[in-house]
Amino acid sequence: MDDVLGSAHVEIQFGDLEQQIQLAVESCPVNCIPWVDSQELPMLEFLSRPQPKEGHGIFGGGWERPKNVFAAAKNFAKRLERVEQELEREQSSRSYGGNADCEAETEAQAEARRCAGEELRWKPLVDVWNVLRGWRKGGTDR
Repeated sequence: MDDVLGSAHVEIQFGDLEQQIQLAVESCPVNCIPWVDSQELPMLEFLSRPQPKEGHGIFGGGWERPKNVFAAAKNFAKRLERVEQELEREQSSRSYGGNADCEAETEAQAEARRCAGEELRWKPLVDVWNVLRGWRKGGTDR
């Protein structure tokens, strides 16, 4: 039992026998220990720890714990599922529209694409440099 946070926590997640767990649940004076699936346990333990909260202005920031860990776990699972779906959509759109007939990019094509990108990035600077160099040459030759 953690007296500061007012909650119990487990030292070894799957270390106790089911009889000992049942005894702990039955001996709880306020009947606040729920049964959860073993797959949900790591997420619930993560969310029950204090999490950093977003700061707004000079009074923001700090740490907070969710008031209802089970509702927070449900929202967290929904957000995680949405992110996974978005990643799948991005990956399918990157694979040339899902066309299996497309060939993989060769080393020469990758190098040409990289060089073209660098040239486009440096072109404005090179143009300015050439103008300045031409202006300087024009002024010193006279």
